[in-house]
Amino acid sequence: TARLIEMAQAGEQRPVSTRALSQAEIPSLTSLRGVLAVWVVLFHFWNDILVLFPWVSPLSPVARRGNFAVPAFFVLSGFVLARRYGPEFRHAASRSIPRFLARRLTRIYPVHVVTLAWVLVMVVVARRLGYGLSDTGYSGREFLMNLFLVHAWTPHLVLSWNYPSWSISSEWFVYLLFPFLVR
Repeated sequence: TARLIEMAQAGEQRPVSTRALSQAEIPSLTSLRGVLAVWVVLFHFWNDILVLFPWVSPLSPVARRGNFAVPAFFVLSGFVLARRYGPEFRHAASRSIPRFLARRLTRIYPVHVVTLAWVLVMVVVARRLGYGLSDTGYSGREFLMNLFLVHAWTPHLVLSWNYPSWSISSEWFVYLLFPFLVR
């Protein structure tokens, strides 16, 4: 694909398929998505970072606006997905949809399950040691909703168990709809 793009840019006469160009990776967007993801992480842990590294406090005005990176990340991710999979879903048989969903799930689910397990361990240990945790956010029902990535699908989102995973739950919802929206 990269060679086809180089040929097109150099003006070579060999025809370049639209599909090849549409599936080509755009490194600058990948880099920008990485920067946005790091910005979100900094936003969530900024207070802890300041305790450990107080000399970075001049970066606080930027780090504390990391919530702006979330919609930008989602928009760029949607663009990349539409560019990569749009042509395939418009013309492909339905067998490509399960493959797409399996790829998406294998990208987001392993980290989610590991972090959810860690939160479960922390909650169990805290309760055994007598630390007062409210039941809000830590019920069995909410755990199952987190496990199946449906916890952000409710009209009134309440952060529960693995708090940052609301975004993964939202992503999974859109991934499920995406092949049908593209058509």
